[in-house]
Amino acid sequence: MASLCNLIDLNINIAELTDEDILILRELPSLLRLDLWLKSPQKETRIVIQGVGFPYLKELFFSCEGTCLIFEPAALPKLERLHTTVHVIRAKAYSHQFGIEHLKSLKQINIQVFCYGASASEIKDVEHAISTTVKYHVNHPRMNIEKRGMDLTLEERNKREHSEDKNVEEHESKEDINRTNKKRRKLQTEEHHSTSAQ
Repeated sequence: MASLCNLIDLNINIAELTDEDILILRELPSLLRLDLWLKSPQKETRIVIQGVGFPYLKELFFSCEGTCLIFEPAALPKLERLHTTVHVIRAKAYSHQFGIEHLKSLKQINIQVFCYGASASEIKDVEHAISTTVKYHVNHPRMNIEKRGMDLTLEERNKREHSEDKNVEEHESKEDINRTNKKRRKLQTEEHHSTSAQ
């Protein structure tokens, strides 16, 4: 592939991505757009993009359910659009740090968050980590987060059901109060008419 010096757009679907593969890809001098579709799961839970190579890459698509991309300082200096995936359970291993702040030219980020097997609080932690990083990014890039595989645990279902029951009780209580107030106003009206007639 080293001879493909004029290649600007590359779409690959492969079983496994190794460090050697990354070395080859990052040396393509004219690459502007890269689509990487990886079979899940990979041996590694993360792929590190170092601060060398990919000198002109502007758009990166990365898809793999069980593996996250980590960006080191000075990585992908021209990257403007990033489409990537994050697996909540795997993200805990590196404290939800993805290195998005190192992508200095970033303008748009789309992230698929895979929530399989994760609790609501774990999903919230990942969302918060991503949102905070993007919020303080020097370019303030546009962000879109799509969650997949959401599943409420039994405890969370119970909390939600309890909350719904409480809302029903409050609603019924308000209806009782309204009925009582209507009766009171009706009695007051009847008393007023009775007094006026006398």
